[in-house]
Amino acid sequence: MIPYFEEQGYPCEVFCNPAEYLIELVSISKSEGFHEAAMKYGKIEAMARLAKDNVAMHNTESDPTLLPIEEIAQKTFNPNCFYVFGVLFMRSWRNMMRNEKLVRLKAITGIALTFVM
Repeated sequence: MIPYFEEQGYPCEVFCNPAEYLIELVSISKSEGFHEAAMKYGKIEAMARLAKDNVAMHNTESDPTLLPIEEIAQKTFNPNCFYVFGVLFMRSWRNMMRNEKLVRLKAITGIALTFVM
């Protein structure tokens, strides 16, 4: 979903939780003024129209890794701790690699601190 919203002009910040960002993007809070809420509502309506017109978004044949919801609902899956670790590690790795310069800086800092100590 993050690449889709980036294509639409709504990029997610580097260390922002994508789920929180998407909720913030499509919700209107009470603290917003009328003008801000109206503009955000217009953006939400535009995104909904684009999503409705995007056939590939609703078609599981466009991505062979996606399964129909009926088939997913029939499966039972109990992942072991290694599988869960792998999924969480890859999620963290992808989130971290969104800013490669910062990763390089942290690696250089870690190496430098190793030699200092």
